[in-house]
Amino acid sequence: MSYIKKTKEFLKDPKKKSLTQLAIYGLFFIFVFILINSSENVVDTPIVEEQQTPIEYYDDMTSYDYKITYTNIDRVDVIEGTYYNNTSLFNYNNLKYYYEDMLYVINNDSYTLSNIEYDVSKMFNKNLHTIFNSLNEESKTTYKDGKVITNYTLDSNIIYKYLYNMESTYIDLVSVSMTENNNIITNITIDLTNLGLSLNKIEVDYSNINNIEDLNIYTNEENI
Repeated sequence: MSYIKKTKEFLKDPKKKSLTQLAIYGLFFIFVFILINSSENVVDTPIVEEQQTPIEYYDDMTSYDYKITYTNIDRVDVIEGTYYNNTSLFNYNNLKYYYEDMLYVINNDSYTLSNIEYDVSKMFNKNLHTIFNSLNEESKTTYKDGKVITNYTLDSNIIYKYLYNMESTYIDLVSVSMTENNNIITNITIDLTNLGLSLNKIEVDYSNINNIEDLNIYTNEENI
C-alpha cells in the first residue's frame, strides 16, 4: 500500500486524523526550513579585480609619448619622443634619433651609430623603475581634481651610480617627486642640485600611455 493511500485512510479515521495532519505540517515545515538554509548557503561570490598601484602600472607601460627636460646650470635641453616596446624615436637639437639597445641618428632613410650627452634610455619606465625600491616617501598631497603628488628622497649615491655608472663618495639626499592622474604616473622629477653637478634637474612627462601601436619608422637593417 502506498504512502498516499495510507495517509488518506488515516485522515478518514477521526482518531488518527489530527496526528496525521500534525505530521503533514511537520514535514512541510522541515522541507521549507531545509530549502531556506540551502538558498542562504549558495551565495554568488563577486569577483574583485585587484587594481594596480601607480608604480605597478608604470612598470607595465609598453608605449607612450614622452618629454624629458634636462635643466643645466647654463642651459635647458628638451628631448621629445615616442617609446614603443623597448624602442624609441626622438628629436633632439633638430635631429631625429632611433634607439634600440644602441642609439642611431637618422638621415633620410639611413641610420648611423651615434651618441649624445644624455642617456635617454635611463628615463624609460622599464629602466627607471629599478631605483623605486630605494625611494623613501616623505609626503603625499591629493588635490580636488584627483591629482596626487608624492615626494620622496633617495640616497645620492644610488642615483649617481644609476645615471653615470660611477660610485660617488659624496653622500646626500636627492629629491624625487611623482605626479599621478587616475592612478597613472604622468610626471617624474629628479632634483640633482645636491650632487653639485652641472645638471640640476631631470623632469619626465608621459602622455598617450599604452595607445601607440607602432613607431612607423623605416628600419631596413641594410641601411644601418
